[in-house]
Amino acid sequence: MEHYITSQSVENYGAAGYLKGLRARFLSGGYSRERFVYLAARTYMLIDKPKRAVALLESLDAPITSSDYNGKLLELTLKLRTLEAPAYPTCSLNMIAKNEAGNIACALESIDDIMDEIVVCDTGSVDSTREIASLFGAVVVSAPWKNDFSAARNRAISASGCSSIFWMDADDVLDGNSKAHLVNLWRSAGPIAAAMRVACRQDNCGMGEFMQVRLFPRSHGLRFERRVHEQIMFSLRREGICLVQCPWVRIVHTGYASAHARKTKALRNEPLIVAELRDHPEDPALQLNYGDCLMTLERWDDALATYLNIARNQTLYAVHPEVFVQSLFNIACILFSKKAYGPAIKWLNACLNLDPSRTEALLFLGRSHEAMGDMAAALDNFVAAARGSGKLRQTATNEVKIKIQSIYQCARLLLLNEKYGLAEELLTHATLAFPTVVEYHTLLGRAAFKQNKLKEAAMAFMRSLSLSPHHNTDAYIGMALVYARMHDAAKAQAFLNSAILYKKNLA
Repeated sequence: MEHYITSQSVENYGAAGYLKGLRARFLSGGYSRERFVYLAARTYMLIDKPKRAVALLESLDAPITSSDYNGKLLELTLKLRTLEAPAYPTCSLNMIAKNEAGNIACALESIDDIMDEIVVCDTGSVDSTREIASLFGAVVVSAPWKNDFSAARNRAISASGCSSIFWMDADDVLDGNSKAHLVNLWRSAGPIAAAMRVACRQDNCGMGEFMQVRLFPRSHGLRFERRVHEQIMFSLRREGICLVQCPWVRIVHTGYASAHARKTKALRNEPLIVAELRDHPEDPALQLNYGDCLMTLERWDDALATYLNIARNQTLYAVHPEVFVQSLFNIACILFSKKAYGPAIKWLNACLNLDPSRTEALLFLGRSHEAMGDMAAALDNFVAAARGSGKLRQTATNEVKIKIQSIYQCARLLLLNEKYGLAEELLTHATLAFPTVVEYHTLLGRAAFKQNKLKEAAMAFMRSLSLSPHHNTDAYIGMALVYARMHDAAKAQAFLNSAILYKKNLA
């Protein structure tokens, strides 16, 4: 009867949904450990994941106390021993973790029903990371942390038994639409390595995206190298493994979502990168990583010197074009922050000459020309950035954020040049594409107000205030101007008072 209920539940809710429910029931005290393990192991067997079932059963290291499940668990164990190895290619999820109890369940839930095996290398957790992983039928191995990410990843590889390895961090989530594509890769594409789209959350401003190798065959010759920013590419090249680009498989990474998180990780990574550079001083990707780390730590002059060192080696472009061009752009960003706009323009043009798809360079070129007083050139570059479509690279680019900022800059300059109709038309389309961008509605209100369209202006300002009611002084001032023009002094004063109040709070 219980077997029928499991089968029916998997059919009704899907394996991932049913397993999630089992874990929730166990964690809330609704199931004993034995009952949970029995039902979850049966589910993994039902969806042809016997390794996961075995790992669950082996997690019962204490004596089984429930007589109801003693025989059932023993029967399952004996049945698993008689199963033949799958005839089709299988995949092991590899993960390294330390004190990731707040993240790891979301990561594992995103791949729960597709992975044949899960191997988590724990590097010294003192929270419930290991226990949570075990609820997913994960093999948890230990490795003392030795300031070496590659060593931990390679420990997980050594404990894996599937034909392919797919790796994730504990703060990653596989996009649900990518599951079928990912399974198809390891089951039908042969012994290949695959680079996939990784999207990093950034301060609630969209995603910075880049390509990264996440899938590769399990082989004695394939191991990660470098203490930090670890790479499988070196051994892939030595082994002659084919690399394919698979941007339709998407992983969302949350570990760098805030400035505080980025700075904390930069402080951790800096000594590891320095140690690697002593061993590999000519590695341009490592030099770029070091410059990025210094930028995050706001050591601008040291970062600038690092990027200039890359840019001086002209031969690098032929071998590492993305690293070389990225260094040119980063030099320009630092010079821009130092208000050295002329030199920044020189480096941005050099960057665009080598890679015209760099919309981020077009945006900064527009900002640099505006700072130099060349409004026509600034507008041309903002328009080009807004219309452009950057490509996925090994270095992260937030194309959505670039487009939003470029459209904003275009509209702002159009308003400054008194081209109110054009600004209104641009912003009307922009608010349809990006309806939650507060600044678009505020600028749209200004454009309508300048054309004496008071009703349209009021609607736009109020939409802006509905999205951001507390720190939106420009929209409050806009509403005050609308009511002043309508000769309603009381309402105009009320909105003006709000603007003054929030401006004081900001100060």
